[in-house]
Amino acid sequence: APQLRALDSLLSNSSAGTIPARKKLIAVCVLGTYIKRRCNLLILSEESVILSAKELEYCLRESAETISHCGIACSFKRRLEGTLAAEDTVLIYDLFEEIVESTLPSLTALFLNMNAADGRAEMKLQISGAPGNVTAERPASISKFISRGGRITEMEEDGTVHIALSLSNGG
Repeated sequence: APQLRALDSLLSNSSAGTIPARKKLIAVCVLGTYIKRRCNLLILSEESVILSAKELEYCLRESAETISHCGIACSFKRRLEGTLAAEDTVLIYDLFEEIVESTLPSLTALFLNMNAADGRAEMKLQISGAPGNVTAERPASISKFISRGGRITEMEEDGTVHIALSLSNGG
């Protein structure tokens, strides 16, 4: 719902003069990709509480490709095997999207490394062009992630924000 509202706002005439056209198009592409892939995850999670880790890979890969097509340097390295709890899969993708959305206005480069196997997941992000304290602005999502057994660290070094998220065995 928040992404649909943001999409509606971007496409409405009310924000016509406040955001440059190119920035609007980039935001629309990123939001649209997320909405499409998240809907797919929700449909799959209605069928099973366990998903192939490849489903998360498909989501992250398409989001990374969209970011790259928008002219932002983006790299996605991954090793996803086995399965993950559906709830964890959705949660990890949601956190990724929230981080991307919050940094998008100033984002110049994003490097994503995702590993998952045997119900464990680890995501590392390097974000150039973003201010620090990226995760501090998401208390509800972070609380949910931590309640599922997740750990998050964030540090800034030379203008690059480093975020590490890890989740073990089904929360």
